[in-house]
Amino acid sequence: MTTPDRHAYDAEYFAARERSPTLALELYAIRQALTQFGVLSGRVLELGAGSGALANACGRDAALWVAADRDLRFFNRSLVDDSSTHLLACDASCPPVSARSCDAVVAQHLIEHFRDPDLVLVRWAALLKKGGICVLVTPNRMFPRLSWFDDPTHQVLFSAHELSSLMKRAGFGRVWVRRLVPWVGSERRVYLAARLQRWIPGALRLGWDPSLSLMAVGVL
Repeated sequence: MTTPDRHAYDAEYFAARERSPTLALELYAIRQALTQFGVLSGRVLELGAGSGALANACGRDAALWVAADRDLRFFNRSLVDDSSTHLLACDASCPPVSARSCDAVVAQHLIEHFRDPDLVLVRWAALLKKGGICVLVTPNRMFPRLSWFDDPTHQVLFSAHELSSLMKRAGFGRVWVRRLVPWVGSERRVYLAARLQRWIPGALRLGWDPSLSLMAVGVL
């Protein structure tokens, strides 16, 4: 009997992911960032769109939401029925999008998959209008249970400082890094921490570390 690949990005993986409180927190945090910087209603490029969870959470409020992924087989089109959302099959490291055409570029759990994240992020920055923002969500390498990120497709993990430095090297003049899902001493409490951080006003701004994930926002 063949053992299922727990790292396979397939329908089963995405179904489990969409039930996770940690994903719900990330969607909430990304939407809040796009709203805070006034770009949610603009032209947004989402790289690594997966099953469409983020497009479903934000796409209908954008003038144009481009959901890009090299493999769109698992993108749930029934969740995204708004005309502002468009699908784009492409290599996320070099998306075929015009320079200076986007108000925001969002990459959720994607930057850690590239061997040369500096080069990739410079390319993404080139797609942004002046004053546009890039939002990255990625695992925190300071999390006490690194086995949670044991994925052979991961090339590099970042600390908060390393992620901030990466974005500054790519040309982002202002960078903020927020810690998502604080470690509260037990694996059993991770999902509880995700729920609490979403429900408690202002909790996203607290600098709890270590955390499960990091969200960086850079302004060009």
